[in-house]
Amino acid sequence: MKTRSGFTLVEVMAAISVGSILLVLSMGVVHRVLNVESHSRDQARIQRSLSRLSHDFRRDVQRASSIEQNLESLVKLRFSDKSTITYRLIEGNLHRTQESQEKTQQRESYLLPADAVVTFLQSESPNSVELTITRDLQLVGIPPRPLLHVVAEVGRLARLAQSQESAL
Repeated sequence: MKTRSGFTLVEVMAAISVGSILLVLSMGVVHRVLNVESHSRDQARIQRSLSRLSHDFRRDVQRASSIEQNLESLVKLRFSDKSTITYRLIEGNLHRTQESQEKTQQRESYLLPADAVVTFLQSESPNSVELTITRDLQLVGIPPRPLLHVVAEVGRLARLAQSQESAL
């Protein structure tokens, strides 16, 4: 009898079965890793947006000469050169619009989480504005988590510039 070299059908089927099981398990791991990476990327984009918002809002309030809140916008900042900057919440994102002589000069949008709550609080002494963005995780006994809290004094940079000019 002649011996044959090669694999039997049973051995080939067993190898294919083991390979299929390993492939299915690895696809589950790859899917999970891709989901985590996507979520991390979204969170990083939101954090960058909140950081930019914090910087821009503080700078705008400190440059402003007056501030008003009304129903159509969350905050409207007025400047000595008659220009305005308006912060509005539109479709879950905070929008900043800079206008001069009734013409839009610049628009910017800040990405917020889907369940974020934006509040502006104006105080008179000192004349300042607080911007707070919170996220309610809907967990019993756990208060909403603040994502951003900015306090800025209205007109601070304008007063500093005036004092520097008068010192010269």
